[in-house]
Amino acid sequence: MRLIDIKEKIKIAHANNLFRYDYSSSTGLFTLYNIHNLQIVLETLRDINFFSETDRILHFPVLGSTDHAFRSIDIDYVYDNILSTNLEKFSFDKKSFDPIRLFFLNLESILNLLYNWFEYLIPEEQDNQTLNIKLPVIKGLDNLSKVANDLKISISTVVNSFPNGKVEIKQFDHGSFWLVLGVGSALTLIASLTWSAAVIAKKINEFRYTNGLIENLNIRNEALNEVKEALKEKIKIDTSLEAELIKNEFFSEDKNNKEQAVRIEKSITILAELILKGTEFHPAITSSEDVSNLFPNYKNLLLNESKIKKIEE
Repeated sequence: MRLIDIKEKIKIAHANNLFRYDYSSSTGLFTLYNIHNLQIVLETLRDINFFSETDRILHFPVLGSTDHAFRSIDIDYVYDNILSTNLEKFSFDKKSFDPIRLFFLNLESILNLLYNWFEYLIPEEQDNQTLNIKLPVIKGLDNLSKVANDLKISISTVVNSFPNGKVEIKQFDHGSFWLVLGVGSALTLIASLTWSAAVIAKKINEFRYTNGLIENLNIRNEALNEVKEALKEKIKIDTSLEAELIKNEFFSEDKNNKEQAVRIEKSITILAELILKGTEFHPAITSSEDVSNLFPNYKNLLLNESKIKKIEE
């Protein structure tokens, strides 16, 4: 997982760690409030494997202790008690509440430290002009140079001709190889390019599969080559149609610019090959679902349908 993803999760946990309780001397019960927020804290920390999956016991210093005593807290006990209720507040007796109180009071200090550390370490915030690129496996500098050049051709050449579009490197990130770009107003354009590229990547996969099947058949070489050429031509036509769709949507004032159409077509072709090698393109991690859904599904390319069909329907 990338540091920027962990930072965002810590930020969410920090904002929701609204631990508050009171004690009733008449009933001897502790009432815990803001349980919904605390549930968000626990679920968010679980998303980033904040607590060990194997060692589920934490050792916290006992607050107010003068002999440096520690108390062992069962993480699952806290999770079970907080996540199992739909109530916004809940009452506990002292024995049941003590480990929960100790857990969240210590967690507050930990989250404060991590939140401030991440704000200092990664001050750059992501917004609606941010593009996250998961690069394919890179084994050498030559490979890195090739990928960088492919990204330059497939993204920069199209984005730079888009109004207020720009490409600037914001940062690199840990967790595989991630590149964070600022793309100005061109995020939806890039989303459409990557969507069309995913559609073409799916067709290339289908072509390669079909190619493998027909090569195992007893077909004369001339006929085999004709089938292969026909499949290649089909992919080329589909790529041109996808490029035309994007040109008409994003460059409507320049519809007759043939060079623009060629640039978009080349962009889709290169992006499709990058996607097949494992490259992924994502908006900012804080983006709404509407924005995230503009980008393709990389885990299952079969789910990406051409938007040409929707327009025709």
